[in-house]
Amino acid sequence: MKINTLNEHKIIVCSFTPFHMYGLASHLNKIGRLKFLITNYPKYKIREYKIDKNKLITFIVTGILLNILRKLPIYQTTFFRGAFVKFLCFYFCKSVKNFIQNLKDEKLIFWGMSGYCFEPISEVNKKGGVSIVDFGSLSLEFQQELNFFYSRNTDYKPKKINKWMIERQKKEFIRANIVVVTSEFSKESFKKIGLDASKIIVKHPTPDLNYFRLNKKISKNSTFTFLFVGGLSLNKGIEFLCEAFSSEFSLEEATLKIVGGKVDKKYFNYLIKKFNHSNILFLGTKNKKKLADYYNEADCTVLPSIADGFGKTVLESLSCGTPAICSNNVGAKDILPGQLSDLSWDPSDIISIKKSLRYMFKNRLSNIKTRDFLADKYKYENYIKRLKGEDEQVFLKIEQYMNNGF
Repeated sequence: MKINTLNEHKIIVCSFTPFHMYGLASHLNKIGRLKFLITNYPKYKIREYKIDKNKLITFIVTGILLNILRKLPIYQTTFFRGAFVKFLCFYFCKSVKNFIQNLKDEKLIFWGMSGYCFEPISEVNKKGGVSIVDFGSLSLEFQQELNFFYSRNTDYKPKKINKWMIERQKKEFIRANIVVVTSEFSKESFKKIGLDASKIIVKHPTPDLNYFRLNKKISKNSTFTFLFVGGLSLNKGIEFLCEAFSSEFSLEEATLKIVGGKVDKKYFNYLIKKFNHSNILFLGTKNKKKLADYYNEADCTVLPSIADGFGKTVLESLSCGTPAICSNNVGAKDILPGQLSDLSWDPSDIISIKKSLRYMFKNRLSNIKTRDFLADKYKYENYIKRLKGEDEQVFLKIEQYMNNGF
């Protein structure tokens, strides 16, 4: 007897951190497909996603420990940070596995965040369910290759990604029934390291766009403003962007605003020292409401990443009506309109970065005219329609596994 999982079966979403997985859970909840969201965040911090409280399973001990450990100076050392993360990873996964073991319904569909779901998906498979692992980034092995390749001629050298996490990611890929990635670039990263591409489905992230809307009350600055939003780490390619910008624009012409947290404090200090220019502003982290204001004020958002599985800042910017451009190594290039996509560049090609920045600068008036078009095209209600086909592709794959398994 065939089971129509599209109508009858709901999905457990599991995420160690918010990343794009809370947006996924919120989306599944809206269409009636969410069973539980399992995480380590307290429930009050998830209110904005409007998920029913009875669907939230929180193991907050790991979240509290992570917040405490991040504030300790010793956390910045590679060895201890790796050890702490490994401990919290296994503690969280064991808790999730135990939760799944106690569920009476054997027809489970589990959608977990990569790096933090090997034990749970193993348990789901044992119970005859369907396991999905979601890779929001690139293959870690390929990402590490890119980091070392693009930093070879710079003064700052990348840290190696923990070997246990690379191996764990591979195990999750092999163990899962379905692998979801956020872009075509991410899919290629797994093919390049020899993993089976037939189980991969490309599903662009479900946006969290409640805050990111066009606000016509906010006017553009008199000086052209480029905006970077993201964690200040080597793989974001900020050094190449700053180098291109500082040699191309005077203070009177343009400003580059950099919004983001100090993912790597040594790298942050390195950037501050190297690019101590009055028109390059490091503004730190901002909440979503303030971040939306920065998008609306900017003339162009730039994501110059060396390695980025998607890059949600591109989508957030577009939904505010502000054009975005990015490197060829950013998965969000998939969703850019053709004219903006054509401006993409190799991450370390300073000349090409300059040309793309200058093009956006020269076409400022036309950019302003396109604000309404971009904001309408990428607002939540319209963007989510574009994802419907990707949703159905995942659900169809689930149905195939459920029918064959039961």
